[in-house]
Amino acid sequence: MLDQNVLLALIPVLGVVFGALSTFAGVALTNRANLRKEERQAERQALERWEQSCQQSAAELLGAVARLRMRADITGQRAWADLSTQLVDMQEQAIQVVVHAGQVALLKPGAVGDAARDLGEQARSLVTSIVGSANLIYDAANGEHFGGELLSSPDFKTLEAKVDRFYEAAAAEAGMVRNSSALEPAGNRAGKLKSLLALRRK
Repeated sequence: MLDQNVLLALIPVLGVVFGALSTFAGVALTNRANLRKEERQAERQALERWEQSCQQSAAELLGAVARLRMRADITGQRAWADLSTQLVDMQEQAIQVVVHAGQVALLKPGAVGDAARDLGEQARSLVTSIVGSANLIYDAANGEHFGGELLSSPDFKTLEAKVDRFYEAAAAEAGMVRNSSALEPAGNRAGKLKSLLALRRK
């Protein structure tokens, strides 16, 4: 059995030890809380970057479709001395639409991705039909086709329908996200829907 004097001498020491242990426990809890905070912040930042990538890809896809449609519309309005060049440019623009559609599909699998792929396929189909309707003038001296005109005006109805379907799929997904409080704050979800509607007005 310890002497009373020894016990009295140990009391301050034990106090220091217990105090140190309490401090260590407090620091550990603080570090754990900070770690969880940093993890949540990193997750939010990753989500924001993903959303920005989705919006940028959608904007690039719609921009490529708009440029293709404008080129096709202008080409069908008159005869051209360089129609073959116009058709090549149009084919390249259709490829860009397909590429951007693929990027959207990678970021947004599901209804939005399917609508994007359909839009890309329709862009390619449209240009194929335009090339098929081209009346090119053959230059026998050079053995090449140069000028000419389109025998029929491009039909954009199906392309426009595919664009509408893409918007509808994107808006529907935004609505699903808005109804899921576990995914993101309401302010972010409302901003996403506003961004999608802004894209449609452009």
